[in-house]
Amino acid sequence: MSAPVTLQQLTDQLDALEQQAAAEIAEAADAAALEQLRVGLLGKKGRISGVLGAMGKLPGEERPLVGQRANVLKTQVQSLLGERLQAVKQAAMVERIARESLDVTAPASGVPMGHRHPLITTTEEIVDLFLGLGYSVAEGPEVERDHYNFTALNRCRSVTSKRTRRRCGSWLPDGCIAVMPLMPPTRRCSTRWRCWPLMKGSISATCAAR
Repeated sequence: MSAPVTLQQLTDQLDALEQQAAAEIAEAADAAALEQLRVGLLGKKGRISGVLGAMGKLPGEERPLVGQRANVLKTQVQSLLGERLQAVKQAAMVERIARESLDVTAPASGVPMGHRHPLITTTEEIVDLFLGLGYSVAEGPEVERDHYNFTALNRCRSVTSKRTRRRCGSWLPDGCIAVMPLMPPTRRCSTRWRCWPLMKGSISATCAAR
């Protein structure tokens, strides 16, 4: 025969279980540990249910007292679990914010991608069109010699327009001869003249100006 159970024994067990549950819940580090405690305390096979299983050995007038004490313990355990869960979630959020903090005043780490200038895109489309017609692409220097600017093209420096002389860096009055060994190309004709000896007298090249 099993040993008799008294009301005081079950009450003492519930009091001890209350202290154990409060300590274990306070030490839980995350939500998974709290869930495990909830099942171990409030589940069908939990520790509170184990104490209540012996309630059937009590006299009928003592059983409601144990049931009331067990219900109070369940309410306390549920409240402690909810409070601890909120504290754990809040601590995890604070840690995540500290780990993933972003300084909005810091300079950008990369250079944003831009787009090609419309003139460059148009020039490339025109060059591609001429390439499809069998032309080649010729590129000249950014700074041209006097020979290719004037002499090779049978152009006299003294009769060039004011606009041309401005491009060459000279503001000399009409009739003066500006002699500079290097100057910006006045026209893309100079590039075509450079291509003449290489193409055996037959020029089929396009020169894209900037």
